[in-house]
Amino acid sequence: MGLQEVEALIREVDTDDTGTVDFPKFLKIMSRTSQSTDSLTDQDETMREAFQFFCDVNAHPEDEPQDSFTEAELERIMDLMGENMTSEEFGDMMQFLDPESTGRVTYDDFMEVMRKI
Repeated sequence: MGLQEVEALIREVDTDDTGTVDFPKFLKIMSRTSQSTDSLTDQDETMREAFQFFCDVNAHPEDEPQDSFTEAELERIMDLMGENMTSEEFGDMMQFLDPESTGRVTYDDFMEVMRKI
């Protein structure tokens, strides 16, 4: 998923024309990527691509792909979405995504949240 696709998703859910994405809008974006497709393989691939975008948002082209993301990557994604969040809001979001407080969100953690929304 490229930056243009992310920007298109933001425009789609930004119904109040604030130019920002709050947490409910973020969840709406993510739920759209988890809608049923023709096959489970397609859905898994879409979800893995979305997850990998989170993992690699701060990476350099020569870096190996990561298998999890941290609060720093989450902050970068929210910044790209135009969302200005407090450290408390990031902490709440990370607690939601990482209930075991490991400091990293794995694909399994990510999918567990996507199944809930």
